[in-house]
Amino acid sequence: MKLQQLEQSVNAVILERGIDYWEEGYVNLLTEEEPLCFHAEVEGSELYDVDVRIDASGKVLATSCDCPYDYGPICKHIVAVLLEIRNEYFHKGEMTAAAASSSASKLTIAEQLALMSKEDLVELLVEFSKEHREVRKELLLKLSTTNDAQFYEQCRSMIRSSINRYMNNDAPYWQVSAALKGAQKVLTLAEEALGRQEISRALETGLIVFHEMIGFQQESDDPEGDIHVLIEESLHVIIRIEEQIPETEELLRTAVFQRLLEEAAYPDLEGGEEWRLAFFETASSYIDSHEMRKQWNDVLDRMEEEIVARSPYHSYFVERAAMLRHKDSTRRRGEAGEGIYAEPPSFAGISRNGY
Repeated sequence: MKLQQLEQSVNAVILERGIDYWEEGYVNLLTEEEPLCFHAEVEGSELYDVDVRIDASGKVLATSCDCPYDYGPICKHIVAVLLEIRNEYFHKGEMTAAAASSSASKLTIAEQLALMSKEDLVELLVEFSKEHREVRKELLLKLSTTNDAQFYEQCRSMIRSSINRYMNNDAPYWQVSAALKGAQKVLTLAEEALGRQEISRALETGLIVFHEMIGFQQESDDPEGDIHVLIEESLHVIIRIEEQIPETEELLRTAVFQRLLEEAAYPDLEGGEEWRLAFFETASSYIDSHEMRKQWNDVLDRMEEEIVARSPYHSYFVERAAMLRHKDSTRRRGEAGEGIYAEPPSFAGISRNGY
């Protein structure tokens, strides 16, 4: 992939989010540590380190980011840094020394805004909110002092209005990525809430994106997998919540556990068993008592019985459920200091499709 072909080479959802990060000035301290080897810090829910190596023609040779994204080779942080490198160091596909020497003096959008007076910033935001309805909605969400129920309804409204704006019965499939802009922005709010350790808001906002995208996926073509990526990213926010809750916060951990079990048993996930299993697996990481383990097993057993009864292709769920039980059993034995783990269950001859 070459820098000049970035827009044609990266998943549309990841590209859009990377562009947002770049335009917002989230790329900090871009440096050329060795010839054509760049390092930058990118702001997100945390500060992430990104490394990029290219050649003189602008071909990307290697990239890395220490964020937890693992659904593809390039995350939004890498995209933002590639855009910054292209903007600062390349012109018409070739390296320019002048661009490199001038990069230190260029101000990011964030730095330019920081130089404005409070009055000018207020005037700018008010003007933008009048001209752009989507900007107004975003500002209302960012500055929201409403209760949680109203905030969550605003999130759903932003997602749905974005979909309705770009999609109709005759809309081509390539407009799907544009229709996802609202969901991407709401997901960013979930990530920001997680960064502030606002656990309940991060969880519920992530779940809103998850359910809205599940519904959108069922009624839309998704040949590029853009909707699927957002579903995975919303789940990733939910999974990361466990890391943010101290072991001492027993009531909060129990509340999140209960919420995850509700999602695992959610009736509208019929046919999306991989998502259901993801909630079961995430909930299992909160188990720290006999009562929680019993409840988790009871719900898993009940869902397994329902899926076996209604679907001839139930073997995948049965197999994964057995693996989750084994994983929990192994963890429990380790916590008890037994040191001897049972062999994992064997599924020889069983395929995902039940044959």
